[in-house]
Amino acid sequence: RECVVMTDARCSGAQVRGNVRWDIAPSGSDEAAVLDALDAAFALHPELDELGFVVQADDAGLPLPVQVFDGRKLGVAAACLPLLYKRAFSLYKNVVYKHPLQNAELAKSVTRALMVVNPEHHTALNLRKQLILAGLLSPREELSFLNLIFTKHTKCPIAWAHRRWLLNHMTKSFGDHSTLWDAELSLCERVAIVYPKNYYAWSHRAWVLASYCCNNEKVQTNTKKMGYDLRRSHNATGAKRTA
Repeated sequence: RECVVMTDARCSGAQVRGNVRWDIAPSGSDEAAVLDALDAAFALHPELDELGFVVQADDAGLPLPVQVFDGRKLGVAAACLPLLYKRAFSLYKNVVYKHPLQNAELAKSVTRALMVVNPEHHTALNLRKQLILAGLLSPREELSFLNLIFTKHTKCPIAWAHRRWLLNHMTKSFGDHSTLWDAELSLCERVAIVYPKNYYAWSHRAWVLASYCCNNEKVQTNTKKMGYDLRRSHNATGAKRTA
């Protein structure tokens, strides 16, 4: 597979625990390099559609912080997550907090990094709402970012609530967005197929249906088919377990 390495910087200060390297004493330059690598990945690959954390064996050397596979798959070294979080939160506290709208690009960078590590970070989500309301962050861009987040973090009620806020904002501010709802249902279907008992994805789907799609025959047909497919998959899985 094609692998584009975003930076030559490596995570240092690592300690081996089992077969995974975990960073415990990073230097300031390492923290900056990880955040810069993440920013570069988003800048060079705007079509990213999958997020994963890369775990590296202890004999493989220091991990590359960020890699992009096939131009769309974003991999962040698990060992570098503490550095990424520390750097992003430090910049938020010391720079962005005082004047968030005057530092919009930095605000987008640090909140994005915080959400990659913890998608239920209240501060990051609230700041991104401010950026959207001020016209400094595109709602469509935020939807795409949440799509990416939900490929890794699917059971995050605060992130799902943020998505509902975003959809309501788009509908009220920009008029009819009928094309949004097919995408929302597709997102819920993808998550439900991977995790059939994901309460938050099903709740979001119910909200979409009740709020915007209650009279849409196409959506109703899709819902019945999805329910049938999931029941068939569940029955097949149960039959294999009892065999």
